[in-house]
Amino acid sequence: TFRKCKQHMIAAYKNAIRHGECSENIANLIEFPQKRIARENYPHLLSKDLPEFFAALENYRAVNPLYLIALKLQILTALRPSELRTLKQVDINFRKKEIIIAADKMKMGKPHIVPLTQQMVVLFKEAIRLAGVNEFVFPNRQLNKPMSDGTLAHVIKFVGYKGRVSPHGFRHSFSTIMHEKEYNSQHI
Repeated sequence: TFRKCKQHMIAAYKNAIRHGECSENIANLIEFPQKRIARENYPHLLSKDLPEFFAALENYRAVNPLYLIALKLQILTALRPSELRTLKQVDINFRKKEIIIAADKMKMGKPHIVPLTQQMVVLFKEAIRLAGVNEFVFPNRQLNKPMSDGTLAHVIKFVGYKGRVSPHGFRHSFSTIMHEKEYNSQHI
């Protein structure tokens, strides 16, 4: 954010002053923008578009099946793409049918519990089987590293939806669908 960027700049100039590389901290002169910059939403699909997308996903066989499972779970769990790709096998409790994302990984600093449907449980178990012996549910080709952050975007591209949806856009789709169904915003 702008505030964090300014804090880093102030700290860098303080360090430069301490080392005699400059005489004043000009970062203190930076003012916050008066007008908020409009942000575009991530490309996302509407609920009516999802069946066609799932059909395209099922019909595309050239992609690693683990990546297809990851994309399906991205849609079903509404996790952030980074949370899904760095998910570790120990974060999934199959007995309780839930994922627990630790507080230190969450934006708000609180643990996040994601309930799992039977469909999600089946997909996660298949992902773990395909991943083999690895701490990550979705490992990179190099063992003991999570799947690359561009992998899901590549899958979307290969199934013909590049520019129409992004991995993070599925969170937008999920939120829109749940709000249309009048679910409580605190639970979405």
